[in-house]
Amino acid sequence: MNKKVKELLDSIKIKKQEVENFVNENRLEDAKKCKDELMQLQNKLNLIYDLEDDEEDIKNSITGKEPIKDSLTEEQAFITAIKNTALKMPVGSEIVNVLKTTEEEGMLVPQDISTTVRELRREIQSLEQFVNIEKVEKTEGSRIVEKNIDIVGFEAVDEEAVFPDMPKPEFKKIPYKLKKMGGIFKSTKEFYQATASTIKSYITNWIAKKSIVTRNNLILKAIDDKLNGSKVTITNVDGIKDIINTKLDPAILNGTVIITNQDGFNWLDKLKDERGRYILQQDITQKFDYLLFDKYPVVVFSNKQIKTNTNKAPFYIGNLKEFITLFDYEKLFIEMSSEAGDLWGKDMIGIKVRERLDVQVVDETALVKSEVDTTAPIMFTVDNNLEEENKALASKNEELEKQKSTLEKEKAKLEKELKELKAGK
Repeated sequence: MNKKVKELLDSIKIKKQEVENFVNENRLEDAKKCKDELMQLQNKLNLIYDLEDDEEDIKNSITGKEPIKDSLTEEQAFITAIKNTALKMPVGSEIVNVLKTTEEEGMLVPQDISTTVRELRREIQSLEQFVNIEKVEKTEGSRIVEKNIDIVGFEAVDEEAVFPDMPKPEFKKIPYKLKKMGGIFKSTKEFYQATASTIKSYITNWIAKKSIVTRNNLILKAIDDKLNGSKVTITNVDGIKDIINTKLDPAILNGTVIITNQDGFNWLDKLKDERGRYILQQDITQKFDYLLFDKYPVVVFSNKQIKTNTNKAPFYIGNLKEFITLFDYEKLFIEMSSEAGDLWGKDMIGIKVRERLDVQVVDETALVKSEVDTTAPIMFTVDNNLEEENKALASKNEELEKQKSTLEKEKAKLEKELKELKAGK
C-alpha cells in the first residue's frame, strides 16, 4: 500500500467518525456537509485504484502480454476472459481454472461483481428496497406462511377444569418458479480494447440498470394482477386517511409507505388542509424526501416506470414487505458471441446476460391500490367551525384595535398635560 492510499484511508476513517458524531449530536446540516467531504475522499481513492489498474493494463498491452497477475482473482479472470473472447485471443487454462463452473451455459458472474450490482440497485430508486427478498438455491419450490386470521384470546378456566383447545393456526403454501430474465448487450470490438476497469464499470452499470427495471416491472405486474379489481378512488386527503385507518391492519402500519408517480405526487404536493397549509412535509431524518401526516414516507417514481392511465394517477398504499416476496437466485450468467443473429454482419459482439427471479403475493390485505383523477377539482374537507373561528378572531382584532386607539388617545393627552406642567415651571 503506497503512502498516498494509506493517508486517504486514514482521512476516510476520521471523516466517517465525524459524520457519526454530528448525527448523534443532531447536527444534521454539519453531518450532511461532512458526508459530502467523505464522498469526495472516497471518489479520490477510487480514482487512484482505477489508475493503478489502467497502468497495469496499458503496460501489458505494450509488452503483448495478457493482463494476468500472479495471484489472479475470480473477478480479474472473468473480465480477462470477456476481453480475450471478444478480441479472439486465447483464454488460458490459468483463467479457466479460476472461474467457477456451473450447470448453466455461459460464465457465472463472480460474487464481487454481483455484489456491486446489488449495491448499485440500492443506490437507484427501486421498488426492490420495499419488498421482502428471499434468496433461493432452487429454481422452483414453495414456502409455507401463516395466514393472517383473527386472533382468539384465552378463555376463563375454572380450577381443576379441563383447558379448552385453541383454534389451530392456518397455513398456506406460496409456490414460486423462477423465470429466466435477460437481454443482450451489443458493442463493437473497439469497446473491448479499453482497460479492464472501464469494461467492468460499464457492464456492471448496464446490468444494474436493466435489473432494476426488470424487478420493478415484475413487482408492479404482481400488484396490478392482484389488486386491479379492487382499486379505490380517492379525491382528497381524507381518502388516503380512510385507506390507512380502515383498510390496513394497524400491526403493519409501521412499515407502510405511499408509492406514486410524478403525476400523483404533483397532485399530492398541492393538497392543503382547511387552514391553507400544505400537507406534505419534508423528512428531517433524510431517509425519504417527504412524509405524509408526519409518519408515512412518500416515494416517487417516474411516469415512465409507473404510468398514468388516462389522467388516473396510481397510488400504492401499504406495507410491501408484508404484501410481496421476491424470490432471487442471486446468480448472474453471461454468454458471448460475434456470430449469433445479426452480430457477424455488423462486426459486433454481443453479451447475453440472464438471471432468474419470481415475485409472489403473500398477504393481499397488506396493500391497497388506489387512483386519483388528476384533472378533477380537488375536494377539500372543510372545517365547519373554521368560519366561526375566523369571525371570532376578526371580532377580537376589531376590539383590540379600538383598545389600541383609546390607549393612544390617553397617551397623547398625558403627554400634553406633562408638557404644560413643564412649561408652567
